[in-house]
Amino acid sequence: MLDRKNGENDVTIKILYCGICHSDLHSVKNRWQNSVYPIVPGHEIVGVVTEVGGKCARHDENYCPGMIVTCNATEADSTVTYGGYSDSIVVEGHFAVKFPAGMPLDRSAPLLCANITVYNPMKRFGLDVPGKHIGTSEWWPSADSATSPSSSARPSVRR
Repeated sequence: MLDRKNGENDVTIKILYCGICHSDLHSVKNRWQNSVYPIVPGHEIVGVVTEVGGKCARHDENYCPGMIVTCNATEADSTVTYGGYSDSIVVEGHFAVKFPAGMPLDRSAPLLCANITVYNPMKRFGLDVPGKHIGTSEWWPSADSATSPSSSARPSVRR
């Protein structure tokens, strides 16, 4: 059951799949000492949009200075956020991404965390072309995943 109602700028998503991230494991085990129980982890969410607000728009929130959290947090309206292992979720429309037709949803969820975190800046700054070099630290599995979708556009990865 949803606590948050769909607003003018929101979409409601029926969750079909959710990847699991190391952050989810940290949250469940309270390794960061900030977990609020009961907790429903999951932020790599894929599903079907069931309701759309009238004023949905797209922005570049991944470049915002603040952090938006889909689980183990409280929204501005005091709604507790329960993650991708819930039945559904309400999000601001500009956080929803439409997948290309034919993309298998069950394999898409894990792309929504570290992979997109690495690939998006690579693309934005022109580092997604052959001959470019990127350096990674700590997130090396993500760099491998983010640079592997197209071997023709794969830069070399240095650790």
